[in-house]
Amino acid sequence: MRNLFVLGLDEANRKLLEPMAQELDVKLHSLLYDRRAGIDELPDVDEAIKQAQAELDAFEGSVDGIISFWDFPGRPIASYLCHQRGLRETSLTAVLACTHKYWARVQQAGVLNASEIPAFAPVDPLAYTDTVPGTLELGLDYPFWIKPVGAYCSMYAYRIADEAHFAAALEQIREGIEPIGKPLDQLIAKVPQEELPPEVRDVRGHFCIAEQELSGQLCTLEGYVWRGKFHSLGVFDSFKYLEFPSFERYQYPSTLPPAMIERMEYTARLVMRHMGYDHGTFNIEFFCNVEKNTAHVLEVNSRLSQSHGPLFEIVEGFANLKIMMEIALDEAPSLPKHKGSAPMAAVWFYRRQGDAVVTRVPTPEELREVEAKHPGVKLLPAPLTEGMRLSDLPNQDAYSFELSRVIVAGEDEAQIKERYEACIQDLPFEFAEE
Repeated sequence: MRNLFVLGLDEANRKLLEPMAQELDVKLHSLLYDRRAGIDELPDVDEAIKQAQAELDAFEGSVDGIISFWDFPGRPIASYLCHQRGLRETSLTAVLACTHKYWARVQQAGVLNASEIPAFAPVDPLAYTDTVPGTLELGLDYPFWIKPVGAYCSMYAYRIADEAHFAAALEQIREGIEPIGKPLDQLIAKVPQEELPPEVRDVRGHFCIAEQELSGQLCTLEGYVWRGKFHSLGVFDSFKYLEFPSFERYQYPSTLPPAMIERMEYTARLVMRHMGYDHGTFNIEFFCNVEKNTAHVLEVNSRLSQSHGPLFEIVEGFANLKIMMEIALDEAPSLPKHKGSAPMAAVWFYRRQGDAVVTRVPTPEELREVEAKHPGVKLLPAPLTEGMRLSDLPNQDAYSFELSRVIVAGEDEAQIKERYEACIQDLPFEFAEE
């Protein structure tokens, strides 16, 4: 039996992967289970790699593959460990060219037209303690977005509407950027200097990238590159709340016209080839405008999305993470598409704005009752406990707090919305207002 190591594997993800592992005749093993893989906290990369190598060396069987659910820093760490052990895997350079958001933009600019990516500029938040860079200096106009080049769980990502907002955002970033910047610097130090684009060499891990705001329908193309050949798995529609810029839901399959999806696939193929990306999975986020026939690249991620997995399984009959496992084991992915239980599915993010103290959370019995009452619904609540503050939840964005994920299957978009709205009315969360 082959052995597949998963960075930071916990029991929830083990349950998700175990059926696929049995199908592939693979035994799963947790690597760096003390969460040095970027799940709850960012690690010292050098120490994490040293510990992982010791765990692998101590294992008496064969090490046949190493994977990570998490983009940064888990995905680059997995790539580095694979190459250290002679396993086929995407190069660390190509993975970091996706992970490092400024590096990714430089690569995209080398193959796409200026109209296909937003204007962008690096920003050193430590260089602006008394002032902020002007829009002329950046080559941008308000509004724009700023985020760390080592973007992690949407942390320190802000929409900048004016100079005062920019100053406040930079202050917040300066206070918290070090735990993000240090791991990225440690990873970049492992890339040969000649493989770093000249524009990227002086952009340290604590830097941010400022990007002109994009508009349109947010969509994500998931795919993989196997032995030099590009494959598209499918396109998801993403929606944000109207009241604040947090994700509301992912929905599959996309309702975009086929011509727009073909345009996204063409762009994705160009970008991944230019990055030298091979033997790995990816997803690329786009802002699409059907009327203007445009598809702007928002972000490239060097892994498939966990959030999309249940939707693939509902609609296509297989979980996307099975492909990640097969590629890690150097097997050609098998894709039994269109054998799912429903034609459409969505993952909703049930959120609350504003901090508060939790005074009541649904019991496991109440969650099961809600699922039984609403067909096609599965609840994945956040780790909330009575008496805790919402601001103590890990890995939240700057605008809201996630209370639960709600997976909904249905015949069409209208039925999915109806089932979700009915479901959350029955969820007994209660809070003490701050």
